[in-house]
Amino acid sequence: WWPGGLGKVSTHAVVYARLITGAQDHGVHGFIVQLRSLDDHSPLPGITVGDIGMKFGSGAYNSMDNGLLRFDHVRIPRNQMLMRVSQVTREGKFVQSDVPRQLVYGTMVYVRQTIVSDASCALARAVCIATRYSAVRRQFGSQNGGPETQV
Repeated sequence: WWPGGLGKVSTHAVVYARLITGAQDHGVHGFIVQLRSLDDHSPLPGITVGDIGMKFGSGAYNSMDNGLLRFDHVRIPRNQMLMRVSQVTREGKFVQSDVPRQLVYGTMVYVRQTIVSDASCALARAVCIATRYSAVRRQFGSQNGGPETQV
């Protein structure tokens, strides 16, 4: 739900899905998946893709064709797997690379820290605006016909 460009335009997507070889579940891994036919742009078998329609509010948000995506028993070939950190051999064997888990997790921690940092900057701006506004705001009519009382 909501990926930009998915509604009408995208033919491929990076999808994070459970990797299962044989009866073994190896957790979530990234795959590049073709969603639509390159000939007639129709969704491939087992794939539901569509546009979520108009968004609430400003027309600026409606310039992107955000979409929805659903898979129903879709098998993804091993050659579509992003294999930097782990691989599946041609024989179907799962192989984990020597990249430390902490290094892979570090990217996610960095992104989360950036989100918190950006939110704190936005909050600081909001507090500054509110403080300046409250310093000059006037409220309630004067009893004697003079200017309103400053808060």
